[in-house]
Amino acid sequence: MSTRKLVRDKIPDILTRLGKKFRVYNVSDKSELIKYLLEKLDEEVMEFKKALSIEELVDILEVIDAIVSIMGWNWDDIRDIKEKKLKERGGFSKGLIVEMDNFS
Repeated sequence: MSTRKLVRDKIPDILTRLGKKFRVYNVSDKSELIKYLLEKLDEEVMEFKKALSIEELVDILEVIDAIVSIMGWNWDDIRDIKEKKLKERGGFSKGLIVEMDNFS
């Protein structure tokens, strides 16, 4: 049984040096690439939750950076929206928990 997953650009070179057998596919369709990036994001978030390490957090940021690029967004707009939300709704620094029935 084989598994396909998105990997960093230099992983095929590393696998070749290790003598591993594999096939490489290039995803050129934007919607398919987004699908693989979202799967990778889920994978990286799970790894971060287990390890709580800065390396795993960096992997999440790398995937997000790729999503930003593929979507044609830019970090200045993202920071502006982040600041607007921070002013309007606040951040998470206070660690507030709300409990209510039927939270939605």
